[in-house]
Amino acid sequence: MIHEKAVIAKTAQLGADVFVGPGAIIEAAVIIGAGCHIAAYAIIHRGTVLGEAVHVGAFSVIGAQSGLIDCDASFQGVVQVGPDTRIDSHCVIVRSSKAGEGTHIGAHCEIMAGVHLDTDCCLGDFVSISNHSKLAAAVRVADQASIGSFVCLQASIRVGPYAH
Repeated sequence: MIHEKAVIAKTAQLGADVFVGPGAIIEAAVIIGAGCHIAAYAIIHRGTVLGEAVHVGAFSVIGAQSGLIDCDASFQGVVQVGPDTRIDSHCVIVRSSKAGEGTHIGAHCEIMAGVHLDTDCCLGDFVSISNHSKLAAAVRVADQASIGSFVCLQASIRVGPYAH
């Protein structure tokens, strides 16, 4: 179901059984897999690809422009989100800042309320990030790792598999 107050670009591609809530905005060049749920007032920016059954919570922003000083503002980066991932409300996920790079979230991840993932971050599969944590540019988190609430990881940190 697509709410009548949602704004969806004509070139956005939505799979079967996608729910889009009121006030949600989906820009051009977005691909949303089957069974996704985009809650009220979420914004999905261009270059975002959501796998099947991804949940994006209310007021989240996926694919935001990078604020890095050396980032080419004309470059249209990407965000890829694996299937069965849950992104809670008020999250911000910034798209890639350079060609050949990417902001990538694996399958079956749980990203809780208020999390900020900066440009070029990569999460493996089954990663859990608790409320109000921030991962700065190019942080890498391996499969099945967990990050607690209010954690701030600086640029280029690496978190190994199964870390808690």
